[in-house]
Amino acid sequence: MKLHLREGDWVARWGGEEFIIFMHNAEPAAAFGVMERLRLAVKGNPVSTVHGPLQVSTSIGIGSFRGEGDLATVLSEADGCLFEAKRTGRDRVVMSDSKERGTLWKAGMLQHGLLERRIVPAYQVIVDLKTNAVVADEALARLIEPDGRIVEAGEFIEAAEGIHLIHLVDETITNQAMARCAADMCTGARDKGFAHFVNLSPQFLARRELVQGVLHQASQFCIQTNMTEEKVKPLVLEITERQMLGDFTNLMNDLQPLLDFGFRLALDDFGSGYSSFLYLASLPVSFLKIEGWMVRNMRSNPKILAMVQSIIALARDQGIVTIAECVEDAATADLLRDLGADWAQGWYFGPPECDLEPARLLRELQTGTR
Repeated sequence: MKLHLREGDWVARWGGEEFIIFMHNAEPAAAFGVMERLRLAVKGNPVSTVHGPLQVSTSIGIGSFRGEGDLATVLSEADGCLFEAKRTGRDRVVMSDSKERGTLWKAGMLQHGLLERRIVPAYQVIVDLKTNAVVADEALARLIEPDGRIVEAGEFIEAAEGIHLIHLVDETITNQAMARCAADMCTGARDKGFAHFVNLSPQFLARRELVQGVLHQASQFCIQTNMTEEKVKPLVLEITERQMLGDFTNLMNDLQPLLDFGFRLALDDFGSGYSSFLYLASLPVSFLKIEGWMVRNMRSNPKILAMVQSIIALARDQGIVTIAECVEDAATADLLRDLGADWAQGWYFGPPECDLEPARLLRELQTGTR
């Protein structure tokens, strides 16, 4: 390997079959050229075995220090580029440009977060507007960084979708939310009517083994909480039109085992796209979550107010519970109540919160005591 590197470059085993190369004072283009030369050299030198030559390929990701960030940032970028090199066919060198850098850095950060069990839920309460009682919560994905900082879902979910890891995030959050639900019911903190909302992506639903895994876990929790014979289970599955679920036949086939088990379905971000009503007509929706931008702007825009009023009336006629998102003040909550909305969530009622403060949560995750 060193024959194809520059004098002074450092090489070390990073772990398993991974190596790390530190190139001093190398411009990104020069680093790419050296790594491409190394890749071709490895490919051109098969390993001799008793059964004949064994072809070896190399996937390489490059992280660059650009005067900001630290070593962890550079390593995360390199890790994200390596993942992209493997995902797109292997035997190639990947280096991010300025547009890709953020996504690939987050990809590396996300991979390590999943492996080290630092993807955790933060729960935001949902309130009955008529009684002001807390009737549900939503589990939202959070990433705990090694220094204890909590990273919100908006900073990494797009990267998770782009590198096809969103199904693992969904699995992690759903299993933790179900465990919390069971624990709350066993201790009497919540009753059977309390709903727990989790977000599921098309990538998760299309993987039968993951769906069966969740159903198996749910069955065990139902035994613990005497919920086996209950037709309606506490978990509510949120899907969103923004994910462009175009094939309703396949979608229903993917959802059916979960619905048969007793989970209910929520349509998230209703009003965010042109297909919202098609979704509502095609799916067995129990809850309809009104898009946040409509809730935030309805008091200042009569047209949006009329739209929200129509959505609430439509849902009421269909026997669907409406949930207004992004409620940030009392005036908005009062208006929604007057319009006939059923439930609401937002910072006015409470921010998303992890069970434990970040440092303690991270310690428990790292030691396996959580």
